[in-house]
Amino acid sequence: MKVFVNDTCLDLFEGATVKDALNKYFTAVLKKEIKTSGRIADLIVSDNHGNRVMTDGSLSADDHIYVDTGI
Repeated sequence: MKVFVNDTCLDLFEGATVKDALNKYFTAVLKKEIKTSGRIADLIVSDNHGNRVMTDGSLSADDHIYVDTGI
């Protein structure tokens, strides 16, 4: 399924979580690896309406999420 992180389209497996999307975004797109899951859990992630979403939340096809990449 396709989801968007900071307006970048990513192809993820069905049932992927926000954490899965962030891991792919940081490693594949920004070429930056986050060493611990705690770092990802501390990020503030929001949906396209500005609502905060949790990293263990599920995603659906065509979801848009946004995260501050200044970590």
